[in-house]
Amino acid sequence: MLRLIGILMIILMIFSGITYFLHRFFKNKYIKYIPAMFAFLWGIYNFYGVGRMPAEGFQDLARAIIGVMMMVGFLSATATGLVIDFLIPIRNRKRMGRNKQ
Repeated sequence: MLRLIGILMIILMIFSGITYFLHRFFKNKYIKYIPAMFAFLWGIYNFYGVGRMPAEGFQDLARAIIGVMMMVGFLSATATGLVIDFLIPIRNRKRMGRNKQ
């Protein structure tokens, strides 16, 4: 169980980092959401494949675990993008107001 939590934390950091770097390198506001959409689509595909596609052995379990991992990536990338879009500008506006006084 600790390994799974560790892997989920690594995925969280990877997707958050990719989202942050896309924000820094591209001025388009929506580019940073590409990793989130990729993770969401891949996660949905894996969850769909659990019951619909033929599998051998523990392949269904592996698809479910990969689906969970991709949903963690989706949530972390989306949360990072929303923080960058909404919370950081609010914080910067408050700092600008303090500097004027």
